Order: sequence, then structure tokens, then C-alpha cells
Amino acid sequence: MIIYATGEKWLVLKKTEARHIERFPVLTAPATVAWHPTNSAIGIASFEGDARHAAVLVERRLRTEGTIEAETKIFIHHVERVSRTYQALYSSASLDEWHRMQGWASAQPGHCAWTSLCALAWARVDAQTAVVLHVDNAFVFMGRTGLRIVQANTLAFGTDEDSVAYATRALGDRIRAQWTQTAAGPAAVLPTVEWISANETCSAENYAGMMRAFADASGLQVVSTDALLALAVDDGSEAAVETMTRTALPRIALHPPVGLLLNTQRERFLLAAERHRVTVMAAAVLLSCLFLGFALQKNLELRRIAAANQSLQQRIAAVNRPESTPADETGDAAYREQLAFIETVTRLQSGLDVNEVLMALKVAAGADIRILSVRAEELTPEREAQPRGILVDGVFQDTRSNQDSATLSSFVRSLAVLGYTAEPVESRAAAAASTVSSQLFTYRLARKEERIRTGNKP
Repeated sequence: MIIYATGEKWLVLKKTEARHIERFPVLTAPATVAWHPTNSAIGIASFEGDARHAAVLVERRLRTEGTIEAETKIFIHHVERVSRTYQALYSSASLDEWHRMQGWASAQPGHCAWTSLCALAWARVDAQTAVVLHVDNAFVFMGRTGLRIVQANTLAFGTDEDSVAYATRALGDRIRAQWTQTAAGPAAVLPTVEWISANETCSAENYAGMMRAFADASGLQVVSTDALLALAVDDGSEAAVETMTRTALPRIALHPPVGLLLNTQRERFLLAAERHRVTVMAAAVLLSCLFLGFALQKNLELRRIAAANQSLQQRIAAVNRPESTPADETGDAAYREQLAFIETVTRLQSGLDVNEVLMALKVAAGADIRILSVRAEELTPEREAQPRGILVDGVFQDTRSNQDSATLSSFVRSLAVLGYTAEPVESRAAAAASTVSSQLFTYRLARKEERIRTGNKP
């Protein structure tokens, strides 16, 4: 449902019919209201400063020029930067009328989107399209050339064909002059003009005549966007068709962009949500399906990972399971023989070279020590993990006891230089209580690298 509101005249437009209604009614259905304030002024104004404060700056400029005096609400429909200044297309409304419209729209039980007729008309303008807004006896041209706004107004002094044609011809002459001054040369593309009527009951001849007069004067092509509706009048008993009215509102005001609405921010949000409800629901369903598919895919992937992990654990358990002892006695005997052979080879490889040991003892003993015997160390359980050493029995040549320790120290140092370590062990003749037995000693020889490998320092 579309409602046209201007001053004392309110109309509701439904399909092919227009009907007068009372002002500020209580709406029972969602509606779009095209509002044209009483005595609204439409024009362009230049200003300097921040474009975000265009409404305040334009109002200050208009008050300085004396264009407005009472409390006025300024609506900025478009701002263009021209050199160092700004050019703004504006319309005005009484502040009281603005507040009353705002309060009425907010109090409606259903969605009530409302905007200005000037904003709807300007929304049709682009580089190839200009508009002529026809409201009662006022004609407003709005267009663009390059980065400048082209705008002009005329007012018909009567409703007869000659007065209307004269006004539209004068408007066309002004537009031709402005377009020549602002267009980018003779080769500039001329726009097509859309004729937008708010609610006109003129005859078809007058309607065609005023558009033809404007086209001839301006040199621009004019097309009509108006629809012909039946204007019904309620006489108290039944509805009767009085005349026909021409209006473009069914085409330009059915679904206005949210950015053109004058509602509060909360109301605009609710209107946008209601308008795109089907799209939002479809998007929500699509997203739900996508998330469901993603969740199913992840679930299947987790199951595959769990199955693979279980299989891997089973394989690890099978590898770590101790093998049972073979029952074949013949196989056990052969296996033990191989182990014995390997141990023998290892022991022989880790043993000492007898020739090298004897030569090292001869050098280290010198003339002060006589080597009595050299024998292999017997294996014992506590030394099973260590390599076998060489036991050396010796005696001092000189019986002077005060030189025994010095001689032994020299003997051990000489062996260390030759790469052997000597550990004193208990002598087999230690228990003998004689002078000779006190001169006997026994050492265990081992290669230094063997001691380091078994964790003992030399």
C-alpha cells in the first residue's frame, strides 16, 4: 500500500485506484508513505566546510540569504564537490510538520516506511536520466552533468493549458541555458527526462501539451513514468468514480531503498529485515545445510582416523608381544652353540696382545724390578661384564725397603706411558712372613681404552 501525503491532501493508492483518506490515520497494514511537505523549497546551495555537516551549513546559508525564517528542517539529497566548495541539492520542511510525521510513523502498529517525494525523484537521476517533478502547479527539474547538479524550478499561475504550457516552456528554456553552460562541450550526452507527477487530474491534452512544450524548449527527450488511476470519492453511501488521476508513485515508491527512508535507525533496520526476510531465511537454510554437511564429513573423517588408530595399536601390540620359546630341542642346541661362538670371538677380540704386554713389562721393569710371572686373569661372576686382564707378579731387585715405593711409582708411570693401567691386587705370597715375600707385588694390567669403555677412569 502506498500513501501520498501533502498538506491537507492524503491519498491511498491501491493497484488501479486512488482514494482520499483522513490525515494521520491508524494503519492496519504495512505501507510506504511518500511525503511532500507543505510549502517545501527545493534547490541547490553552495557551502564550504565539512560535507558531513551539510544540512547545518546549508540552513545557515539560507537564513543568511533570507530564504527561510521559521524553524525549518533541511534534507540533503546529494552533495558534489566543485573545486574548493560543495554543491548540495536540498529540500526543506516545517519543523513542526516534520516532528508530527515522525511521531505518527513511529506510532503505527505495523511497518510504516516513509520518505520524501523529492528523494524518490532524485533517486531516478543518473548520467543518462534527469527528472521533472510535477506537484500541483510547481515544476522542478533535477539532473546531473559531469560533477555538477543542474536544478531549476517554475510555477504555473493557473491550471489551464496555456498557463501550464507557458510554465513548462520557461523551465525548458532555463534548462537549455544551464546545460549549455555546465555540459562538457557540444558533444556531451543529453539525458532522457522522466516526467514524474505526484497527483494530477489534468486532461490528456493538457498532459501531452506541457511535456511537449518542455521538450521543445529544452531540446531533451521526455518520457512519462506516470500511471493513470481512478480517483474514487466517498460520498457517505457508496464510492463513485469522479475522475482519473496521473501519478508515478506506484512505479517509484513501491519499494524505496532503505537509505532514502526518514524512519529512525531501529525502524530502518526492522524494515530492511522484513523486506529481505525470504532472502535471509533462504541464506540461513543454505548455511545450515553447509554446516550439516561439513559436520557429517568431519564425523566420517574422525571415524576413519579412529579405525586407523585402532589398527595401528593392534599392529604395535603384535610386534611387542614376546615370542614363545621354540619347542624344537635341535633348534635350541644350535642357537646356544651360536651364542657361545659369538661370546668366544668377542672375548678374544677384547683380549690383550701377549707380545705387546711382555715388551711393555720389560721396558717398565728396567733393572730395579724382576718379573716373576705373567698370567691371564680368571673370570669371576662379579667381573663377568668386564674384559679379562693380565696379572703380573714381580719382585724388587734391591732389598732396600726405602726405595720400594719410588720403584713401584716409576714402574706404574712407565706402563701408563705405554698405554696400560696397573691396579695393585693382593699377592699370592702376601701371607708369607719372610723378607722375600715382603718384596713381592702383583698388578693387574689393562689397556686404557678398555677401562674408559667400561666406565672406569685410568
